Amino acid sequence: MRAGKDIDGGWAYLVLFACYVGFFVVCMCSYAGGIVYVALLEKFREDEARTAMVGALNTGIFCLLGPVTSMLSNRFTCRVCLFLGGILCTAAYLISAFSTSLDMVIFSYGALGGIGGALVATTLFIVLGYYFEAKRKFICSGLIVMCGIGMIVSTPLSLHVLEEYGMTGMFIIFSGMSAHLCVCAVICKPSSLEKAFKKERQRQGTLSDKSRNFNIHQYIQVDVFKNYSFILYLASNVTWNFTLSVCLTHLPNYIMTRGASDSQVGFMMTVFTVSHLIGRILAAMTVGKGGIDGMLLHTGSLGISGIVAITFPLYAEFQTGEYMFCILIGLYTGVVTTITTAITLTIVGVNNLSMGQGLIGFSSGIGYLAGPPISGMMLAQSGSYSSSFILSGLVILCGSFLAMMSAIQQRVQPEDVEVKSSISQHSIANNIAHFDTGSMEDELESQPLRVLHDDILNADKHSTGVV
Repeated sequence: MRAGKDIDGGWAYLVLFACYVGFFVVCMCSYAGGIVYVALLEKFREDEARTAMVGALNTGIFCLLGPVTSMLSNRFTCRVCLFLGGILCTAAYLISAFSTSLDMVIFSYGALGGIGGALVATTLFIVLGYYFEAKRKFICSGLIVMCGIGMIVSTPLSLHVLEEYGMTGMFIIFSGMSAHLCVCAVICKPSSLEKAFKKERQRQGTLSDKSRNFNIHQYIQVDVFKNYSFILYLASNVTWNFTLSVCLTHLPNYIMTRGASDSQVGFMMTVFTVSHLIGRILAAMTVGKGGIDGMLLHTGSLGISGIVAITFPLYAEFQTGEYMFCILIGLYTGVVTTITTAITLTIVGVNNLSMGQGLIGFSSGIGYLAGPPISGMMLAQSGSYSSSFILSGLVILCGSFLAMMSAIQQRVQPEDVEVKSSISQHSIANNIAHFDTGSMEDELESQPLRVLHDDILNADKHSTGVV
């Protein structure tokens, strides 16, 4: 098959369907952490902090392993990573179904499920990037929407299954759904563009072995760690993920302690996830050329979220207070979720985007891991959920301040990032332009590499602006 024929057409649309379904499944199972938390509390009667570790570990590892997954997909293939992730997710939920202790669930649902989810979620973005060129940004954005739909479906479906079949049945159903990820992996065969990249990396590796030189810049974009504006933004990213994980984990049980039925809990969490999805969509519509500055929107959203969380105990007693909290927190955390990539591109430039996105995932994982256990310890000491929500509000307010400092730092020396970005992009483009494809012309056309070459050359225009 001639290279490039599978890009933007034919098999690519079957891959698109498989990726969307796969991302929906992995997000739906992962965002059921709040319902799993309630079920585990009822079954094992352990303290809140240890029980909260199950969902926190699942989502935290899900985010933390983003950079590792990227390296594995480069070393092997996207199909291998997806298949391995599907097996791990299936095994994780099946083991959880028959676990006899909380420690076993922490290992299976928390650790094993988190590793499997990370392998699947990160790789799905990479697969679509390899299969689509003309509408790449739009199609990859669709994965974010599928994540939002997964969040919406997760709570009511999990509650229904838990009520009908119990915790064991719920985990078995999750395991069966996750098995479909292996089918998605079979569909996502390596595209001609992925094969071209693999051959180029192999060629570079061969040259490196011959010269016996090790260059850390080939593996890690160290300039990102010298960008103080981005470091401050990463710290800010930790804070809102801290608050979001507290809400997803503790909010269902908090609502139940106030006498709500399972159906009321399901409806309220659905309100939260729908608001979160609306926030994502609105942010995508308002940020861009001629729109609202991404960092300004990020800072303001965190500030409002902090105020809403801190004052929650004051208006929670009103009949509509809990609904207002779900709507506002869901809306503004949805906003900051969507604009993360745009802000990262603005701060570090397009040449450092892959490393920047990996660090964003890592910082998100830190927030997710820290939120539920810390708020659970405060709950155990105070006996009230009010302290947990106040703490999460204070944390996210600190994040708003850190984002403000990041914006100030970015304005101090923006030229440095722009110059480095431009030089690096042209260097990469020149390397690709001079790539010797003469030995493989019959096997592989250079069109995929030419596409990347043109993308990098055109990226200079946007390296310091939101696209």
